[in-house]
Amino acid sequence: VTYEYFDRWTDVEYTGGIVGSLVNETADLTSAPFFMTANRFRFLSAIAPTGDFRSVCMFRTPRNSGMHGGVFLEPFSTRVWILFGCILCLTAVFLWLAFYVEYHRLEDYVVSFMPSLLTAGLISFGSACAQSSFLIPRSWGGRVVFISLSLITFIMYNYYTSVVVSSLLGSPVKSKIKTLEQLANSDLEVGLEPLPYTYTYLNFSSNPDVQQFVRNKILVKKDIQSLWYSANEGIEKMRRKPGFVFVFETSTGYNLIERQYDAHEICGLNEILFRSDALLATHLHKNSSYKEIVRLKIMRILETGVHSKHRRQWVRTHLNCLSSNFVINVGLEYMAPLFLMLVCGYGFAFVLLLLEMLWKRWESKGQRH
Repeated sequence: VTYEYFDRWTDVEYTGGIVGSLVNETADLTSAPFFMTANRFRFLSAIAPTGDFRSVCMFRTPRNSGMHGGVFLEPFSTRVWILFGCILCLTAVFLWLAFYVEYHRLEDYVVSFMPSLLTAGLISFGSACAQSSFLIPRSWGGRVVFISLSLITFIMYNYYTSVVVSSLLGSPVKSKIKTLEQLANSDLEVGLEPLPYTYTYLNFSSNPDVQQFVRNKILVKKDIQSLWYSANEGIEKMRRKPGFVFVFETSTGYNLIERQYDAHEICGLNEILFRSDALLATHLHKNSSYKEIVRLKIMRILETGVHSKHRRQWVRTHLNCLSSNFVINVGLEYMAPLFLMLVCGYGFAFVLLLLEMLWKRWESKGQRH
């Protein structure tokens, strides 16, 4: 028995590599299965499927992806927000009417202070924010309005906070990049595992998304060789540098990720399918005299479960996300809108204070004259 080693399946479909050796009949059997194509069937026969192939683009979500304030508006639709605002405004008017009637019409209630419509609106808005009020109507009608306001805002507030908290803490922040086309148009850095079928797929694929990926991520590089990383190097860089995209084969890459990554890092990974699942088959030459015996031996291995046992042990088909074993930290990209809102509120309040002081000074001067 003699052995010959190759670093690739083929050069061009059925020439070169292990495929070319089978076609030229310089080799009787190969240790690695490969893809079945129409041109290869002219010379080779597929014996049995003994493997599969799946490549993915994986990356951690970059933390500097800007502000994401939309999560605080997502619990309710636009129509619900508008309707809720109208209810608060209408309730503020009813409260003001209750205060007005108590102050001017009802002698049984001694009211020394008549709240303005703006104050009633502040009470209504404060109730929506789970804030109490020292101004409460004393009449039966006014209290019914106040209780109704408290009840509806209590329900809305609890539903809103539960949805927001579950959105922020229920799972790690995921990227909005979901397809290969979106990845090709992004500004994320890309690295690839130097595998023979990756070279072939990039050079000969007719998929427009793959061609766009090659144009935007590979051909624009001055040093194309810097794009290629070993599986260990690429996965380690992907861990150190959020936003770095690594293209690799899952059967080996998943094992490295499970050994090197923490639980929260695994759950925070984004995965984009680079190439769909494809079966790999063991092939022999059409004129080979070993076809029947090889087929029987392979079928025996498959039927007895030896192949599936070793596959379960050595090949990972998915990553396990144990989300209950860690605490998710909410980043500044979600908290920045709240801080910005707080700063704007303080600034607006300060401007109003200055205007009130100027107005008071102007009134004082007018009274002197």
